[in-house]
Amino acid sequence: MSPRTLFALALPLLVIVAAAHPAAAQLAFVSSTIDLQADALVDVFEPPPGELITDTDSINEVDLTFFDDSVAAQAQSLSAGLTATAQGSLTAAFDDYSIMLDGNAFSSFWEPGPFGGGDGAASVLYEVVFSVSVATPYSIGIELIADSVCCGDAYSRVALASTSGTIFDHEWTPTSGSYLGTFEEIGVLAPGTYTLSAEATSSSFDYPATGDFVVDAAFVPEPGTGLLVMTGLALACARRRRAPLRVRR
Repeated sequence: MSPRTLFALALPLLVIVAAAHPAAAQLAFVSSTIDLQADALVDVFEPPPGELITDTDSINEVDLTFFDDSVAAQAQSLSAGLTATAQGSLTAAFDDYSIMLDGNAFSSFWEPGPFGGGDGAASVLYEVVFSVSVATPYSIGIELIADSVCCGDAYSRVALASTSGTIFDHEWTPTSGSYLGTFEEIGVLAPGTYTLSAEATSSSFDYPATGDFVVDAAFVPEPGTGLLVMTGLALACARRRRAPLRVRR
């Protein structure tokens, strides 16, 4: 059965349960932090006397339950044939029963000869603090991408913590075995306050690099934990899968 079909079958169950327990599983939003950064630099060595070209773009926001925006930077020397680029994007949505995140950090630097150096670097960070007042089952689907070649670097991470400690913490790097890591987390949150954080970074000195995260978190009320966790899992399985950005040379 496809994820879309599973989602279509599970959604009516979730709606019925939510209607029967209108206040039981609602997430209470406390605060959020959003930080996107893109930096590009080109340092031209030849011909003398040289040239330093930089570009930067950033977004910093707090206490938003919905966000959809991006940053981009490009430094370029046409005479030396050098180009450094960096891009960061984030879509984040928080509501009473779910948290959905899609973040990407991409960078590249193209150096056709010994005329100079440069770097593209991007970072995306999202952190939300929320609370639940009753025991609340959850299902969280996670995709992490860290893709780079040679002199580039990439990193992605998603973590959930309570005030008393870490519940899970997944991170991904180019040395993790493949460019893509997938995780499914299912459990029950006790009443209390929690922090969900996600970040992706990339830095490129000569080749493109991509850091990426996708998070679909569904929260459903007690009682009937078994059925409701399965419903949440159906929502998580329906998340969008995306290949990393790549540059062809």
